[in-house]
Amino acid sequence: MQQKGNLVVRAETLMTHFVIKHNVEFSAADHLTHLVKVMFLGSSIASKFASRRTKIAAIAKTQDQETEGGILEKIRKIPFSILSDGSFDHGVEEQLDPIVRFFDTDVDRVISELLEIATTKERSSGKIFWTMFLRKTTFLGET
Repeated sequence: MQQKGNLVVRAETLMTHFVIKHNVEFSAADHLTHLVKVMFLGSSIASKFASRRTKIAAIAKTQDQETEGGILEKIRKIPFSILSDGSFDHGVEEQLDPIVRFFDTDVDRVISELLEIATTKERSSGKIFWTMFLRKTTFLGET
């Protein structure tokens, strides 16, 4: 059986995946963390569960770094499309969340994956996207 600490980390990672997959605002995680504790009273996992927006963002960034190289390597060789959705939070930065869609022959289906969670002071999503995409493809040795 897994250690309780590992089960808490697993629960927080699953929560992050849920938030990203279903496009839930990170700020909702603050409330969801409280709900988990209330819904599962007496659970040692729920009592230690603490996955608010800051942790969700950190876990998402770590997951992004781990999977990004594999995604970029695949799309370098095959046709793909990109969906980008910008968000203005009335602050000084924009958030851009590009999603790459491609047919993955390893699993024989179309895959949609978050490429990166990027924030910038730039207001043009097209300019943000191309700057980010060029940076990533340069990383792969393309120019």
